[in-house]
Amino acid sequence: MAAYKRKTAEQKRKEVEELAESRNAAVEKYFQTPEQMKEYLNFMAKFYNYSTRNSVIIQNQFKGAEAVGSFKFWKDKGFSVQKGEKGIKILVPNKYKVFNRIAKDGAKSVVALKNATESEKQQIDQGLIKVHERVGYSIGHVFDVSQTDAKSSDLPEVFPGRWLDGKVENYEAFYKSLEGIAKNMNVEVFKNPVFGELGTAKGQYIEYSQAGPSGEMEIKKGIELNPRNSELNNVKTLIHELAHARLHSKEVKEAQNLNKAEKEFQAEMTAFTVCSHFNIDTSDYSLRYLHNWTNNHEKIEDKMALLEGVKTASYEFITHLENDISVEQVQEANHERNPEAFKKEMKDATLVTEYESRKIEDMSLKEFQDIFKAGETDYFDRFKDKNAVEVVNEFNRADNLDMGSHDNVKMSHPHIKEPFAFIAWSEAAGLSKETMNLERLDQELAKGNVNSLSEIGYKKTRIIFVTPEQNEVHSEKLYLGDGDYYNLSQNSKLKELEVFKEDVPENNSHLRGIYTTENIVNQLVSAYISEINAEPLAEDPYGAIDLEMRKETTKVVESFARSHDLLSEEQIVEIKGLTREQYEETMTTNNMVNLKGYYNNYLDAAEKESAAPLNEDNIANRMSAETAYESRKHNAVNNNLLDLDSISKMEKSVKAEKTGNEQKSVEESPFQNKARQQNMGFSM
Repeated sequence: MAAYKRKTAEQKRKEVEELAESRNAAVEKYFQTPEQMKEYLNFMAKFYNYSTRNSVIIQNQFKGAEAVGSFKFWKDKGFSVQKGEKGIKILVPNKYKVFNRIAKDGAKSVVALKNATESEKQQIDQGLIKVHERVGYSIGHVFDVSQTDAKSSDLPEVFPGRWLDGKVENYEAFYKSLEGIAKNMNVEVFKNPVFGELGTAKGQYIEYSQAGPSGEMEIKKGIELNPRNSELNNVKTLIHELAHARLHSKEVKEAQNLNKAEKEFQAEMTAFTVCSHFNIDTSDYSLRYLHNWTNNHEKIEDKMALLEGVKTASYEFITHLENDISVEQVQEANHERNPEAFKKEMKDATLVTEYESRKIEDMSLKEFQDIFKAGETDYFDRFKDKNAVEVVNEFNRADNLDMGSHDNVKMSHPHIKEPFAFIAWSEAAGLSKETMNLERLDQELAKGNVNSLSEIGYKKTRIIFVTPEQNEVHSEKLYLGDGDYYNLSQNSKLKELEVFKEDVPENNSHLRGIYTTENIVNQLVSAYISEINAEPLAEDPYGAIDLEMRKETTKVVESFARSHDLLSEEQIVEIKGLTREQYEETMTTNNMVNLKGYYNNYLDAAEKESAAPLNEDNIANRMSAETAYESRKHNAVNNNLLDLDSISKMEKSVKAEKTGNEQKSVEESPFQNKARQQNMGFSM
């Protein structure tokens, strides 16, 4: 067999450029007639989760494609790409980081972060060299379902949320889901118009001003529907008007340069795409304004930007609707589902706790129901209308459900193939308890480690590692903030686990944004301030112990900074001195502000006493205020918190302020306690 000839960088670049050029030519074609635009939008509806660029590219190469995936995707699903089939090319974005390297002669060059020298890496970590993110593109390949041995009947399982056939007849659920989209955008849906007769218009998006609770005017958003609409018209109109709300509200900068006709065209394209995806009749969509829009926008960038807006809105609406309606269908199918039936559906799932992995089918009904209880709270209703995979995913996405007697509960399921981990419990605050891969876990633990350094003692943390295919659970305790912990790759027990050898990150590049000089300086300053605050209590036996513990904590942070080359000895000494200096300045300022308040109270009481006939209450108030001020003044001087010269200047300043004070007039509020409403709507 002939050896594979690797493409050069120049050949790869040329291939990407050719693919981009063919994409642009296809976009130009779509904007020629409404029929060609509808052809593309129908295709976009199937591939709403692909970028605008790639959906154009796929359509251009493989007309009639229904569902695509990579070679690995189909293999993982249990299907094979048929022999001799050619992959459909797509553009794969590759993010990479670069920095500017300055040569000795002053010349600048852009260098990939991975090619940084050790010296440059240290300067990057310290923030001395700025890093920028760039995006390049390479060629990837996908295959349509027709190029595999999968059958049409397999598609619902391969793409569980996909609407591949049939019509949406459950308009009530559809309408309710659209109302949810509106609510997420702070848009109120009016089933009857509130700002006048709509006539033949099926609805309109409006923005109006109205007085809020405090009397200030607020901008409100709403959609008015014509009460004469059929249910189908209401659904289609809502999608159209929601597109206006999403793409054309006053807060969307991209909409500011579009006129009304252009906004209508974009909203109509979004509505057509969403309706097409759900097989709702699209025969009445004319895509008016297409010719006018094309004549005024000749640049391909304008056309791509227009399609990007349509793609964004369509993706958001479709995913929201699919999720809601699939839940609605499950609810209808399982409206009489009881705990026994629920347990039977969950039988393939495995419950993972701190020390064990146990199949749900091996549990008693009571044990199964107890999973969904925490104290007086019963979570059964939260999960009873979801299928097994949805329950597992929600368990694992949850930060911590705190169910039953366990600190954290997670689940495994045959659809989960890769090893995962989670934090069962931790004394460190703020750690996510959802399931994650080991690189993300390493980052999460590093954050907890940094934030715990300046706290007294260490934070015990229990980590659970799960290998779903082997159905094994491994538990490991770590100590964060002790000065010794740094990352997972240092853990000898973890290294012994064969399955994790390739998953535990060996280098520390993924931790650079966490173990930074700035973060360590913050921890060091926090430790120094805690130590300074404890110093006045050192004469007390318990205070002395507390001070010693805080000093030990400071040593831990300093040692961590040195051992990981985050701070030099000179920098540590400088930070310590600056922290004490700034702390004393802050305390001086706070003490002066506090004393100034008591002096103001004393002068106010004295003024009130002198302005009225002699009165025992006024005399008592003045004496009380004077005593309070003199007492705090005496305390501040005796404890070297303030000096007499500074206090004297403060007293003169306060007297001067009081002498110069004049009565200020109070203006009436310019807002009336009455709604002002202005219609700025788009009609459909």
